[in-house]
Amino acid sequence: MKILVVRVGKAGDMVMITPALRALLVLYPQAEFHLLTSPDGCRILRGFDPRITEFFIYPTGVLQECLHRRRIVRRLKDCGYARAYIFEADPRYHSLMRIAEQPASLLRCDPPLVHYSERCLSLVRQSTDLPVQNTWIELPVTEEGRNRSAAYLHQHGVRETDIVVGFHSTSSSASAAFFRKRKRRMHRSWPAEYFASLARLLHEHAQTQGMPLRILMDVLPEEQRLVEPIVRMSRGLVTLVSAPPDFERYKGVLQKMRLLVTPDTGPMHIAAAVGTPLVALFSSKAPEDCGPYVPADKYRVLRAENTAHSELGLAAISPESVFQACLPFLPSSCSTS
Repeated sequence: MKILVVRVGKAGDMVMITPALRALLVLYPQAEFHLLTSPDGCRILRGFDPRITEFFIYPTGVLQECLHRRRIVRRLKDCGYARAYIFEADPRYHSLMRIAEQPASLLRCDPPLVHYSERCLSLVRQSTDLPVQNTWIELPVTEEGRNRSAAYLHQHGVRETDIVVGFHSTSSSASAAFFRKRKRRMHRSWPAEYFASLARLLHEHAQTQGMPLRILMDVLPEEQRLVEPIVRMSRGLVTLVSAPPDFERYKGVLQKMRLLVTPDTGPMHIAAAVGTPLVALFSSKAPEDCGPYVPADKYRVLRAENTAHSELGLAAISPESVFQACLPFLPSSCSTS
């Protein structure tokens, strides 16, 4: 038996289907799974489970989609799936299944404030009379990934006993066209000077508590220019580490962190999925729809809409309020337990 799962999106989108994907793996214990997805889907979910044996890339862009859609339809027909689960509300993916003549369960638009992960789980429930267990988002971290991350951090002077707080400031909007970038940045990027102020507040707190604190930003080489202002303004309190992509190592670094402070980004979901607590910053989007899908004690959400100046976007959230949200996740004394 072969089961097809369709989700084409960014890193965070892919992480959010993991509860439904795990439910399907339990529901069809003898099945082989194929995933029609994006390059990010391959990166995020390769290694999630050995029964996911094939990754098909769905082309982005109108021209590429037109050129390759017929080939994709032919491939889907040749595979002969017992069922397809379409975790996409976009009608073009629904029509793809009709053309390919594949039996499919299709995601529909739900009322607002229903988390996307829960909507995907509901789709799985609707297709079976068997019980479907609720699970949170998850991503496995291999022992090799942990070892590579430990060596990587050691190279940058991070000791095993250090309490690591991570900052992540960039989002997919950073590479968008200029107008779109300006329009979205206020909702997706917290100001560099705010990150620097938060670094000073955390450093002062760590000194008073005798806490061996390290503040870390782990970014890709092409992202360095975007975060260097934070490092410069923090006067060395933030350590910047950067290396070519290695997703297993990156998950290991995130798992090492005591806490990650980030706007609504893919790394927010990846960190949550490896068990790292979060302080997540939101503006314009509802965390009830796309926030961290983990137990409530694992994160704090701060929203621009809950401030006096929501028109400023994420800049309406002060460094002092983020610092206060960080404190419950940090040890209250020199003990690191």
